[in-house]
Amino acid sequence: MPMKKMELTVRKLKFKDWIIIPFIGKSGGQIIAWFDNLDVQLIEIQQNIITVTCKVRGILCYTSCLYGALNSQQKYDQWEYIQSLGDLIVHPWMIVGDLNFVHNSEKEGGNDMKSSAIIVIQNVIQQIGFIDLKFTSDPFTWSSQREGEDNTRERIDRSLDGNKNVFKNIFKNKEMVLKRIDKENAKLGHLISRKKLKVFEEELETWSKIENIYWLENSRDKFFKEHDGYTKYFHVVASNRKRHYNIHSLRDITGLWLEDKDQLDALLKNHFQGISSSE
Repeated sequence: MPMKKMELTVRKLKFKDWIIIPFIGKSGGQIIAWFDNLDVQLIEIQQNIITVTCKVRGILCYTSCLYGALNSQQKYDQWEYIQSLGDLIVHPWMIVGDLNFVHNSEKEGGNDMKSSAIIVIQNVIQQIGFIDLKFTSDPFTWSSQREGEDNTRERIDRSLDGNKNVFKNIFKNKEMVLKRIDKENAKLGHLISRKKLKVFEEELETWSKIENIYWLENSRDKFFKEHDGYTKYFHVVASNRKRHYNIHSLRDITGLWLEDKDQLDALLKNHFQGISSSE
């Protein structure tokens, strides 16, 4: 698609702004477009990867849109670059697009996938801590468009989410921000910087939101995924998964730890009823 036609398309769809990588030959082009309710900032374009930032629920997030290379050496270069980004990005991060790598379980027809590049890609994904978000409907996103047994179908489009470096540093960063707040509050009244305190408090709020996301991703309780702000609950659920899913104790609103089964049942029942009545 010519550059002018690409721009005409996004204009017709009434997007606020967009970023375009021109195609080479018949492939390689990319368009990222967004509406006016998003504040998107371009970070850089490298290796046919567009990396931008935007805020989601007040949290700064990175998104890298990738058109995966077909050539093995170019695949190595792309994922080496992604690995270098992983060393720098300390915020939630998603990679989305036609990543152009396939596991044998994601392929129907054609020859088995035998590529050392896939091993490299899997290693980078594991090191960074990406999670495949999966999707519903047809498990294949590409077809060779041939008839019968000659047809090959593959899943080459996907979204990878997460950054273990973010979650690894949550508690350390929260503690560091709290120390800064305490240090500022310890000053004499006229020396306290309200501007600094506001910055620290906003930073603490951001890390608290990220902590909630962390416990959400570590909890398998579908019901509570619909409710934000219950960090203590998610901590209990996620931590107890390694203990056969048993909850041995909970703290009530007065700060008292309860261990008796009947008391725990009553506490949880009251908690759930409180959530239901508040909606």
